[in-house]
Amino acid sequence: MLTGKTKEDFYNWLEKQDLAPYKVMFESIPEFVQMCYIQEFMDMMGYCIVILPSQRVKNRFAIRLESYKLLESVKQTHFKFGTRTEALKYSIGQFDEFYNEKT
Repeated sequence: MLTGKTKEDFYNWLEKQDLAPYKVMFESIPEFVQMCYIQEFMDMMGYCIVILPSQRVKNRFAIRLESYKLLESVKQTHFKFGTRTEALKYSIGQFDEFYNEKT
């Protein structure tokens, strides 16, 4: 789900958490739980994913990656997904691309 510098920084952050030795077992926990940890990491790095369902088109979501530090949207897209979870997974991929490009 994460690559390059994003993955490296995420694992460094995860290792410092008082949760459990998740770096060792992270890949074996359910994907939805992985996404929750990644969202927590994003929050600590100053980023947030906003996923809003369309009022008019079924399974269409507006997705924004926002920066708390910059106080602005970094990326914004509108796509059709089967579920909100699919939209979240796509959004994490967008964050991964953005984070790797900026660092």
